Amino acid sequence: MATAAIGASYAAMIGGQPKLGATVGLFIGSGVSALEVFVVQRRVGEPLRRMKLPYFIGIMTVLWVLIITIGLHVIPHLYGMSEGLYPKEWAGNKLWQDMAFSLAVAFLVNFFGRIRSLVGSRVLFDFFARVLSPTTTGGTRLPVLGSCASRRCCRRNSATYAYNR
Repeated sequence: MATAAIGASYAAMIGGQPKLGATVGLFIGSGVSALEVFVVQRRVGEPLRRMKLPYFIGIMTVLWVLIITIGLHVIPHLYGMSEGLYPKEWAGNKLWQDMAFSLAVAFLVNFFGRIRSLVGSRVLFDFFARVLSPTTTGGTRLPVLGSCASRRCCRRNSATYAYNR
């Protein structure tokens, strides 16, 4: 659902149709999530997960670009837009812009999903709540590498993390 809201917001921002943007965003988000959950995290994806990181990222990026391309080309035809998302005169410029935006959103959504699966949603929420909470001086705290998001996490993992005051 978050990708549908992002797609609708992006479409409204560039002067497109929010309904179409939401549908494209939902398709892309569902496709990328389905690839992650039903292929990469299953037994089928085991050889892929064992690859070196640059190869893994490269293959996943190609698969994401394929899903995004299908979403940007097929969904408009379902809405009866036979010319696609754009008129012929701007098709080249806007398509690459949309592709770059969609790929960046896919990277961010997948990145936060992986971090959440590694540390747990409670620890991730506590981390962002702590980082964004106002300090006594009126600013916000900056994220510091190695800091722990919650005291409970630090006590539980005291061998790994040190609580920084």
